[in-house]
Amino acid sequence: MKKSSLLLAGIISLGLSGQKKEIEKAYTALVGKNPAALKTELAAAESILNNNLQSLEPEVLEKYYVVKGASLLQTGQEAQAAQMFANAHDMQSKGIFMAKDAKKNKVYYVGKDAAVKAGFADAKPVSFVASQDAVIREQIGKKITDTEKAAMASYDAKNYSEAAKNFESLYYLTKAVGSPSVQSLQNAALSHISAKKFAKAEEILKYMIDNDLTGKETNYTAKDAKGKTTLLDKSSWDLFKKAGATSGYSDFKVENTTGIQKDIYLTYLSTLQQQKKYNEIIAFSPVMEAKFPGNSEIISAKGVAYYNTGRSTEFAQILEQQLKTDPSNKQNWYNLGVVLSKDPAQTEKAKSAFLKAVELDPKYSDAWQNLVFMIIGDDAAAVKSYKDLADAKKFDQADKILEKRKVRFQTALPYAEKWYLASNKSSDAKNFLGEIYRALKMNDKLKALDN
Repeated sequence: MKKSSLLLAGIISLGLSGQKKEIEKAYTALVGKNPAALKTELAAAESILNNNLQSLEPEVLEKYYVVKGASLLQTGQEAQAAQMFANAHDMQSKGIFMAKDAKKNKVYYVGKDAAVKAGFADAKPVSFVASQDAVIREQIGKKITDTEKAAMASYDAKNYSEAAKNFESLYYLTKAVGSPSVQSLQNAALSHISAKKFAKAEEILKYMIDNDLTGKETNYTAKDAKGKTTLLDKSSWDLFKKAGATSGYSDFKVENTTGIQKDIYLTYLSTLQQQKKYNEIIAFSPVMEAKFPGNSEIISAKGVAYYNTGRSTEFAQILEQQLKTDPSNKQNWYNLGVVLSKDPAQTEKAKSAFLKAVELDPKYSDAWQNLVFMIIGDDAAAVKSYKDLADAKKFDQADKILEKRKVRFQTALPYAEKWYLASNKSSDAKNFLGEIYRALKMNDKLKALDN
């Protein structure tokens, strides 16, 4: 048993050594500007690595991300390359955590969350200092400018899917040099929305929310030799400022933006609405309300989600809450009337809500219509009951149904007339009003209506 264990440990050691050796060769090829050798050595490294990145020591992993990103750039896969360079940057910002797996091998994770997710809650932080910033900047410096131009050109040409791809690449490219452009990632989501690809937009926005990307950015600027203000990454800004006049830059400034977190959350909410993901809206609304208490868009969206999932009571509560804040909102009064009208015990409250809506807007045709329909009720059922009782020669009971029907029609009459006028004398309103006149034997009114 001991021989077998020692042999296994030896195989693992050789594997790790091979990975490191091939990655170092690929890195040497990159620095030496030998793309063919870079491709060959990286392929050799990955054949041994088999995507087992957690086995790499941090310094080797950083070089792997850099050579992998450079290789992807060579084949035009800019979005994937940008992600690799951004991964290298994450190593410094999130920190490295080390644990030992079941076979007592050291494993490394970027960030505590990744270690916990892999089942190593007891992973310990290890010392790591990034050393590849200059190499990354050399690889992607011009790409940032080119990608930004390509993103804007695609968007202006209404090629939204291509614009989304470029904006997302731009975010990861800027992240890789330490100045992540969160606005670019939001622009990627907005581009997907313009392309009606709501699921892709949702995915990006959820990533932004989960990673607390607020869009509060620190911009480092300086004026070049021609006096033009230039946006710099922090490392370059620090370097040029330290160099002073010899750097060719002057008037160094640091500016902080206000952030776009609210827009991110509301846009995410909009993508859920577009996809009719009402249960997701209800589940996520406490998070949004905690971030932005009292926001009317969030409250309204939650109310609509309640309504579309059959939770009318909660929807009515939302509407009443909103009306306390804004009693002049005719739409909310109307919606409250519609919801309450479904419950026979709430008809008086529903009537008051409809009347409040038409008080705010006398030409609110839908409110007049729904008020009339609520008062009349199921007239077809009433007529059937009357006929059934009459056929059974239960005339007293039949007459009572007829009398109650007449009372309902008399009550609804003034509202039906206002509905007719508010609807610009639509055919639906005219026909319904005619039925009321006919039932109440108001022949003169009926004749005038037909004329």
